Amino acid sequence: MTQAEKEYQREYMRRYRADNRKSINERGREYSKRYYEAHKSACNRASLDARFRRKFGLTIAERDALIQAQDGTCPLCGRVFTRFDRACVDHDHATGRMRGIICSSCNKALGLFKDSIPALTRAIAYLQEVRP
Repeated sequence: MTQAEKEYQREYMRRYRADNRKSINERGREYSKRYYEAHKSACNRASLDARFRRKFGLTIAERDALIQAQDGTCPLCGRVFTRFDRACVDHDHATGRMRGIICSSCNKALGLFKDSIPALTRAIAYLQEVRP
């Protein structure tokens, strides 16, 4: 293909895309929907894996290995993880450093206490005081 033919082809495609933008975009959206429906579990797994790598520098396989190293239980409450996707990566919000894998309930509890050791200590003292 000569340089002039390449230029003609490039210009033709530029005009075609400009004139047919709506239908091209619609076909792209339809294809994306069909692809996602056909590959839903792989897409979700890939999305989860990418999020873990971005946020924690950790793959799903590495997370699963950490859970196995904890005997499949939450180190705070001892709850057995029945599904690994229910396990949460606990991390220090100030530094971003990962602390471990805990269950979603313990993760929420730590979040409500804003990871404050004095607040958690007061909560323990309170519970010990009012226990019958």
